[in-house]
Amino acid sequence: MGEYKPNTPIGGSAERKQYSLFMDWTEYDEVRIGDQPIKFDETREEEDHEAFSARLLSAMERGELNEEDVERIEFAYDIAKAAHRNQARESGERYFEHLRAAALILMDEAKIFDRDMIIAALLHDAGEDTGIFGNITKSYEKWRQRSRLRLGWAFNERTADMVIAVTKPSIDGILFHDKAEAGEFYHRGLDAASPETILIKMADRLHNLRTLSDTPPEKQRKQIKETREIYWPLFEKTRQAYPDAVEYLLGQMEQVMKEIEAGLA
Repeated sequence: MGEYKPNTPIGGSAERKQYSLFMDWTEYDEVRIGDQPIKFDETREEEDHEAFSARLLSAMERGELNEEDVERIEFAYDIAKAAHRNQARESGERYFEHLRAAALILMDEAKIFDRDMIIAALLHDAGEDTGIFGNITKSYEKWRQRSRLRLGWAFNERTADMVIAVTKPSIDGILFHDKAEAGEFYHRGLDAASPETILIKMADRLHNLRTLSDTPPEKQRKQIKETREIYWPLFEKTRQAYPDAVEYLLGQMEQVMKEIEAGLA
């Protein structure tokens, strides 16, 4: 294949796919949820990469991050945006905005500037929803091995551990034959995971709760029930390691859930 020139129009679909990792999502003609074509909601707040980067630079000025940390986080940001480029949430919002929001919750609200945690927050759904670290639907064990290698090469072992721990297994017909098996394995893994991993899950869950108004009432009830019965005890266990962050995040979750329940009543 000849040398790719960025300013040269790409013709057929095969060529588009070949270089899709390096393109902005706007290059895609159509995005779908299942079989239904959708459009991104242009009325919602647009991503501001410059503002995200400014946070990192401010943290570097305060001594909370160094230059290499910032570059690694920016690399994870680009990977996440490319990996989820053709995905959208039920609201029509780009899926990437959820990943960005989880990272921002850690930085802006929990006041956490741990490089590896921010990277893992940006990549926390890449294993479940994309093939960038391997195909989780064919063999979870092979996916885990490949993800550990790829994340270890790109970042480090600690980041790999966190991303793998927050990734829900798929039914692969080998280790997991139904959702119950996969779910039990996932929650056992989280129960044994590091406090840092649980904080990433908390940021993920808080943003999901904040955006539940875009989902049907039955899903809202299910998410609240799951948060209180399954995740809350797990989140409480992390309080000793990160008392201020956990107190804040649990308070925010409780407030959002009460508001949703009032609206459903």
